[in-house]
Parts: sequence; C-alpha cells; structure tokens
Amino acid sequence: MRRVLLAAAALLAATAAQAGEIRLKYMNTPLGNSSAQALWKDEAKGATPIGSHRPWALIANVDLGGRTLTVTQLWSARHCGAYTCPVKVFEGDRLLLDDMICDDWDQHTITDDGRLLIACGTLYRINLQ
Repeated sequence: MRRVLLAAAALLAATAAQAGEIRLKYMNTPLGNSSAQALWKDEAKGATPIGSHRPWALIANVDLGGRTLTVTQLWSARHCGAYTCPVKVFEGDRLLLDDMICDDWDQHTITDDGRLLIACGTLYRINLQ
C-alpha cells in the first residue's frame, strides 16, 4: 500500500513539474452575493463570521483555452480550520474538487492543463474529464 501511495505522489509531482502554473486571481465576494450563494448553497446557511468579518467567498475563473474552471474558497469560522478553509472547483455546474486546503490564498495556483490545484506546496487532483 505504501508503494502505491508513493508512486501516486511521484506521478502527481511529475505532472506538476511538467505543467506551467496559473496564479489564481480571486475576487473577494460577500456570501450573500448570488454567485457565492450558487457555489456554496449548502454551506451558506450555516456560515458564521470570522471575528468582526462576515463570511465571504473568494472566487476565481480560470480560462484553460476553451474550458473555464471556477475555483472558490469559503471563509467562515464554522467551516475553516486553524490553517485551512474549504475549496471547490467547478466546470460549469459540475463539481470537480471539494477539499480543505490552506487558507493562504496568495499561494494558490492551478496547472495550465487544469489537472492540479497547488496550495501552499500541496497538490490536489482536479477530476477533469
């Protein structure tokens, strides 16, 4: 089992090394905004403020030359951990990735083939088809 995990990690790292990276240009969007509501409909009702800041979503659209991915991160005290917040990646209405990733949004990139999200040095596979 360990060999399989090591092989999978090596394959992901090799894929990331071969592909270029696109830095995500997030827009800070209030959670009450219709775009944020559509992306976080299940989580929005239970979202709670972080200190004095109301919950919000970061939203970035990435053009992959004919395909557009939407990457979004939810910021809510109820949903975020100490150093992570939930992220979703969509192509249209199809959910491709739903995971907890680092909250340092300035360190989020996506490979130019759209197959990996890289956040704070960790690779996340995007289920493109």
